[in-house]
This record gives sequence, structure tokens and C-alpha cells, in this order.
Amino acid sequence: MPTGESWTYDRINYFDMGVGAFVSYKYDTLFNAYLGFSASHLTTPWKSFDENSEAYLPVKWNINAGGEYNIQDDLFVEPVFLAMIQQKYTEYNLGVIARFDYNPASLQSLYFGTIVRTSDAGIVCFGMKYHNARFMINYDINLSKLSTISRGKGGVEFSLIYIFLKPRPFETPYYRKCPDFI
Repeated sequence: MPTGESWTYDRINYFDMGVGAFVSYKYDTLFNAYLGFSASHLTTPWKSFDENSEAYLPVKWNINAGGEYNIQDDLFVEPVFLAMIQQKYTEYNLGVIARFDYNPASLQSLYFGTIVRTSDAGIVCFGMKYHNARFMINYDINLSKLSTISRGKGGVEFSLIYIFLKPRPFETPYYRKCPDFI
């Protein structure tokens, strides 16, 4: 069915740019922490099919922080924080994930945790790490005013993180060999 809308353009292309930084600090064998910052849409690109529109994509700011604390031999606690700000819209996530280093059949770790998205949702996390791959399943439980409509049902989220590690070449230490004729 025709909508009656007339668009000036039927295709949009625009340049977009972001920047970020991530710092990790290992205090000792029991504790390490990280802090990250990023800014997206620095060019604030125009994103409308209508040439008379003032629809620009605003800059989005992200701050994430967390750490890892070794409680026992194979048990770690990882507090996590994420803040996202875009114009008047904000979202804050705060939670904790427990990691248990477990090694049957080369499985390296199991993850369990909860995260709260302030005034909106609760997130239950479960995952595992195998070699350089981390697979997580999260269930998002609706806690907002919309929960009467959704009956508290949320959504399932899957994530797969693969960390590429470049091995450092082994270099033998420099030493001076004494001549045999001395």
C-alpha cells in the first residue's frame, strides 16, 4: 500500500567516526581493574531521507569499568559497570559476575552473574570459556512499567567473544661466548 510519503532520497550514505580508549591495570595476582571510554558518531551525520529534516545522529558516550578479584583458588568475582549517554537519554548497568575456573575436557571457565539496568531490567548471565572463545547466554527480565504488558518477560541474548592472541616469539638472551683458545 502506498504511504503517501515522498522522499527526496531513496538511499543514504554517510561517514561516521568513533574513538575509544581502554586501560587495564594488574595490581597483583589477586586483583586487576579496567576502565574504558568511547565516543561514537563524532561527525554527527545527517540521517534522513527527507532533505528538510534536521535528523542528525547525536554523539553517544560510553564509559565502562570493572575488575577481577580472586576470592579463592579457582573462584573470581568480576564487578562490572557500563554507562551510555546520548543527548537526554542515559542507561546505567551495574552488576557482578562470578567466574569459576573449571577444567573438564579443556573447558576453562564457567560464568554466573546478575546485572541491573537501572529502573528498567534485570539481567541473568551464564557462560563458559573454551580456549580463546567465550560464549554467554543472558536473559533480560523486564522490571519497568511495561512489565504489566510484557508480564515480566524479557529476551534471550547470545554473545560470542573470540580473543585473538598473537604469540610473542621466543628470543634467546644475548650472551657472549668465550673463545676456546684461552
